[in-house]
Amino acid sequence: MFKLLTALLIGVLLGGIALLVALGDPDHFWIVPVVVPFLFIGFSIAGASGRLSIRSAIPETFDIGKPIPTGPRIPARIEHIERTNAINGQPLGRLRLVVAPPDRDAYQTTATALLDIVTLSRFQPGAIIPVVRNDPDRPEVTVITTHDPQWSGETPSGVPIPSAVYAPEWKSDPKPAPRPTPPGRRGSGLRIASYIALVAVGFGIVIAPSYDRFSQGVAGILTGEDPFDYTTGRNVAEGIDALIEEVGGPMFTDISLHDGYIIIEAPTTPGAVTLDAFHYRYGVASRQGPSTIQPEDIDLELFDVREVDFTLLPDLIARTHELTGLTGEIENTYIGVRRFLGSPDDGPGPLEIDITLDDPYHDGSVTFDLSGKVSRMYGGVPGSQSYEAEHSED
Repeated sequence: MFKLLTALLIGVLLGGIALLVALGDPDHFWIVPVVVPFLFIGFSIAGASGRLSIRSAIPETFDIGKPIPTGPRIPARIEHIERTNAINGQPLGRLRLVVAPPDRDAYQTTATALLDIVTLSRFQPGAIIPVVRNDPDRPEVTVITTHDPQWSGETPSGVPIPSAVYAPEWKSDPKPAPRPTPPGRRGSGLRIASYIALVAVGFGIVIAPSYDRFSQGVAGILTGEDPFDYTTGRNVAEGIDALIEEVGGPMFTDISLHDGYIIIEAPTTPGAVTLDAFHYRYGVASRQGPSTIQPEDIDLELFDVREVDFTLLPDLIARTHELTGLTGEIENTYIGVRRFLGSPDDGPGPLEIDITLDDPYHDGSVTFDLSGKVSRMYGGVPGSQSYEAEHSED
């Protein structure tokens, strides 16, 4: 159970890390400090459980109290015994045996057995013990360490086991010796599949709520294009839709696009004359509080954001680079959508899209109307169209 839970938690941790990498959203960082301690506990318990049940990694016939192996009993004399390890307080011994099968001459071989310390005296040099051959064509045998009613303690036909001098060693060939399936490994394929499935479930639990944005983030990593840099003009519409829902309507007074987030100003409530600031970041729209500057006449600034075709932005950004001559390393890109504020007597001004670029030496700005026509421009690299347009007015 602890291993299954640990597999699930591993999936949750991997999902959290994947979201951090793909989205850069620190809101998912809580997964790491919360899950890691539980994983540590799970691994500790699993490790302790593995040490306590280490006998499951030993062939069944090595353990104590396990079913007695099937197959004809063959007498074997212990020539030598040495302790190689201890498991759960019981000695693990390596026995040098002379085995006397009925179908061939006696031979020497070595076997390993987990011995009960209470009956250890029965497994001393000179003792005759029962063994079962794993394969008639190979020398390996399994020692029967428990009481066996099928064993009389006598050799077939009463013939004594010959001395080791007359029993040559039968060495194993490189082919792995057959041995009983360890009980702890039965169904290991199914268990591994279960662990993998639970890791996938844990991963999915974390990823599912943010699957669309996660997919965008992964695609961005693969293509090298940040899908959440809204100054590129990509994926702006989904952020605006979320903000419309948060505001309670499509009437805004200002939109600012930034690398990783969008800021807008809109009525505190639909129809209100006060403004609040709203943010869209990491896929979530939220109210930030009252705007720093409140309007004298909000009707002069309000516009319906649904009038703006944000799919034009990538083309307008490219044209701004061309018009300003700022085609090299850009340090900052600023994109704003708002009404042109002229004289209050003239009523609401036209809705415009303003794009400003900065490089280490220059900055330039181009303002477009909603159709993409240039309204005005200034700054830029000397000799550029925006530079000439600004200075031609002097």
